Amino acid sequence: MSTIFPLFAIALLFAKYLYDKKWIYLLLIAGFVLMAIIGEKRAIGFYAPLVMILMFLIFKVKNKMLFHFSTLLNLLVIAALGLTFFYVSVRLNPSLNPENKMWGSFNSKFLKNYVVRYNTRDKTKKELQRVAAFRYFTNYLIAKEGSALLIGEGSGKLVESKFKSDSGSMLNLYGVRYGGRTTFIWLWLQTGILGTTVYLIMILLIGVYLFKKYNNTFINLALIGCIIIYLFDFFSYSITFLKEFSLSISFYYILALFYIAVNRNTIEIHANTE
Repeated sequence: MSTIFPLFAIALLFAKYLYDKKWIYLLLIAGFVLMAIIGEKRAIGFYAPLVMILMFLIFKVKNKMLFHFSTLLNLLVIAALGLTFFYVSVRLNPSLNPENKMWGSFNSKFLKNYVVRYNTRDKTKKELQRVAAFRYFTNYLIAKEGSALLIGEGSGKLVESKFKSDSGSMLNLYGVRYGGRTTFIWLWLQTGILGTTVYLIMILLIGVYLFKKYNNTFINLALIGCIIIYLFDFFSYSITFLKEFSLSISFYYILALFYIAVNRNTIEIHANTE
């Protein structure tokens, strides 16, 4: 939540900045980056710059300005801001610098080794990281074959509830405390290839709809940014967007308002044509 919520806000603020060009939005973005850093969420230093660059490129493509000189200049500014966020994030996170302290040195070799070790270590099953967990659960489902691979082990198996006789936690059911927390693995275990594919197609169709109905508003761009964040979250980070209703309801509420606005304009244009 300390990563995905700030990213959600950053998507809205950055889209607003691209249309209004007010520096206050960049300051607010920096504030949300700092919020994630205080929560010791190292991923913000990677995801925030990447999301902003992709949103900027989409903004320029939709406004037919991708190959303008100003686009290159703005992209350099955004890249510089992103690198600054990344640099500050590394130095403020003790685990990301050799001195293991706040505002330690920026050491690219140490950082690279840490990232590789963090994402692949599998000394014990309980301490699997994301890449190691992906390998483990892929082999687990392939070994089970049949219906488990196709439709999973049962929707709701990982839902923790006092009404269930067995705990639905990843640790109690599979002995994995950490690495199995991506949405992809969480859905794959419960709904198999079929359910995960159907769900992913639904998210992608929403993204396609937002591209096709692009109405040159910051809300439209922000929603596309949220889809980008959700796809990152889906494959590589957590189940926050799927399980935290404060985020998912906010997203679908804004999406509903956009849908209503687009269809109202379509009806008005059709009426005027007639």
